[in-house]
Amino acid sequence: MLKAMRCWKITLFFTAALYAQETASPSGKWISNLKYFENDNYDRLQLELNGTKLTGKLGNDSFECSFQNGRVEGQVKPNAKTTIKLEGFVAGNRFNGTAL
Repeated sequence: MLKAMRCWKITLFFTAALYAQETASPSGKWISNLKYFENDNYDRLQLELNGTKLTGKLGNDSFECSFQNGRVEGQVKPNAKTTIKLEGFVAGNRFNGTAL
């Protein structure tokens, strides 16, 4: 018997609603849109950059990534048993990428 495996892929868009003054750093307050298939899921995103470490909160979830040369790689932990891996890049005043 062949067992089907379900793979969920979430397209990640951090829409540029940057409240802080626009700079080269992604630090500040953003509005995120984590699209699940075609469904929008808006939330607040607070980021702080320390060297190449990008940390913060996506809603109430911990956000931890590396940030180098405009590339973002890391994770969001909605709970102790779930980790969502993120990959993306900064393009102007927005992040684009994917979450798995």
